[in-house]
Amino acid sequence: MISNSPGIDAMVLDTNFGHRRLCLSMPRLRYLAVSVRYFDKVEEVELEHLVVEDASSLERLLLHHLNYGPSVRITGATKLKMLGYLGTGFPTIELGDSIFKGMVPVSFVEQFSTVTILALAMPKPKLKLVIDYLRCFPCLEKLIVKFNFNIWKSVEPGLHWDPFAPIECLDHTLKTIELQSYDGLKTHVEFAKFFVKRAKVLKLDIAMQSM
Repeated sequence: MISNSPGIDAMVLDTNFGHRRLCLSMPRLRYLAVSVRYFDKVEEVELEHLVVEDASSLERLLLHHLNYGPSVRITGATKLKMLGYLGTGFPTIELGDSIFKGMVPVSFVEQFSTVTILALAMPKPKLKLVIDYLRCFPCLEKLIVKFNFNIWKSVEPGLHWDPFAPIECLDHTLKTIELQSYDGLKTHVEFAKFFVKRAKVLKLDIAMQSM
């Protein structure tokens, strides 16, 4: 069905079973969402690897799920503007020659200067991890961080940063920060303080949402 529809520009892959590997070549694809719903008892073969080749038109890539998902490899995405949610659910994400594994940029080859919106899914506050991501996206204008609300209650603040370390997007482009499931806990406040103090062109200090 997909191979016979070369004009597809938007696709959502939700809860894919029956095959372990899916390889697509879709030069006109502009929007791709991969959504996984985890069930305890699944007897069918589950999708483990997703490959999208020649994604030269891809502008938005959304990966929805915190705890479970296939590895994803995207090539040729030179127009990517929105990327999320990067998190622990998708074990390996390859964008060109750069690799993100378990939320960590482990093989960072190039800066993604086209990406202006980045969303992260975090089970607990790790400011250093967020900073590592910010260095990968120098032209970022909006950052979304989605928290696991229940886990955050048990985490001690302990967040430290170097206020003088250069981070390009914080100095020049980052205007909006959205914290989802923000509840005003001490850990939340300490996490938010960094951006209020450090982001020089911030227009909307914190957009707080309870999801």
